Amino acid sequence: MGVIEHEIGHALGLWHEQSRPDALGYVSIERDFILPSYISDFLQRDDEIDTLGIPYDLGSVMHYGSTAFSVDQKSKTVITRDSLYQQTIGQREKLSFYDVATINTAYCKDECKNEKTKCENGGYMRPSKCSECICPDGLGGDNCEKNEEAKNAECGGVIELSDDWKTLESPNYPDPGYDADQKCSWLLKAPKGNEWK
Repeated sequence: MGVIEHEIGHALGLWHEQSRPDALGYVSIERDFILPSYISDFLQRDDEIDTLGIPYDLGSVMHYGSTAFSVDQKSKTVITRDSLYQQTIGQREKLSFYDVATINTAYCKDECKNEKTKCENGGYMRPSKCSECICPDGLGGDNCEKNEEAKNAECGGVIELSDDWKTLESPNYPDPGYDADQKCSWLLKAPKGNEWK
């Protein structure tokens, strides 16, 4: 499904994420390992891409994966600056929150300009119904003010961080296997003014 969404994204005007003007702040491109006929898919498009103020998205369905168009299908052509995101790039499961936000901003930016709905934590008004918020993954509530409700499981919630050890439990853990179509969401809340390392 994600491959189809990627190609429809192009039809709607989306570029590859690694071609954004700000891409080199998040990834490095290993040109020596890219098949020569695909180099243009990795070039930054400073004058052609309007980011619309949407943050760079390593989880975008429009982002190439680690070995995209590699000369030997093994060498990395895209390396994330933060190594913890190396496995994130190249997902083809579904449009990300920012993919949808980009499309909505490009085509529907004025739909809710006179509405007063306040969406929190990076959420934004749904263009087809401005009284509702579209929330980032993991967030829910009317205004994206709380964690997303669990789906087909009893789990999730808000964890107040302190010096005491906290644990999270997944449904059925440690038994192998999970039921299909389950989702859990936890919010970690630190005391105001504290830095957690």
